[in-house]
Amino acid sequence: MPLFDAESTEIESYPADWRAPLLPPELLPPRSTNPAPAVTASNPLATILGVSRDTDKRALTVQYELSGHTNQLQVILPNWIEEFHFCSWVKGRGIALALSDEDGEVYWAAFYFAGRTGPIYPRRLRCPPGHSLLGIVNNRGDSIIISAVARESERGHASGWMYFNGCPPASDIFSRIPTNQVQIGGFEHLVQFETMPTSRRAE
Repeated sequence: MPLFDAESTEIESYPADWRAPLLPPELLPPRSTNPAPAVTASNPLATILGVSRDTDKRALTVQYELSGHTNQLQVILPNWIEEFHFCSWVKGRGIALALSDEDGEVYWAAFYFAGRTGPIYPRRLRCPPGHSLLGIVNNRGDSIIISAVARESERGHASGWMYFNGCPPASDIFSRIPTNQVQIGGFEHLVQFETMPTSRRAE
């Protein structure tokens, strides 16, 4: 069975006790999944100057420099923002964001700065509840990885999940206010992980 499904995925909520299936390491996405996108005049280099949470906690302000000019745009959530992480995307041509709200729901967005006037509306991610965000990375090309760890994790043992998207949609989707049912494209997959103490692994 292939790891990635190239068809669009309908984003919807899972039952409270839902857990993603565990996958062995050999089924994780290969490191050569996604080649670097071609560089064009429509996605020039930019510099992220800062990302800050607004006073009302319902939006982030992203400041960046593009073509010698300082710009900013807003990233808006329906609920208060509890946590947020970001990283440079596609070698400085955009930004990728992972956020969680007051209810523990996780959202994400990835987009180029060029031609962007905002605001941005991240999409909710299907994931198990009860986790704290660890971060988001652009591991190669335009691929992203978002990870979270269970809040009850303790020393020597931790469990969590990792979300992979090998080709995030970077067109107008994040510029539109989302509805309850949202189409997200790309090659996406979510897996759970669990660690154990070294002494147990050696047995």
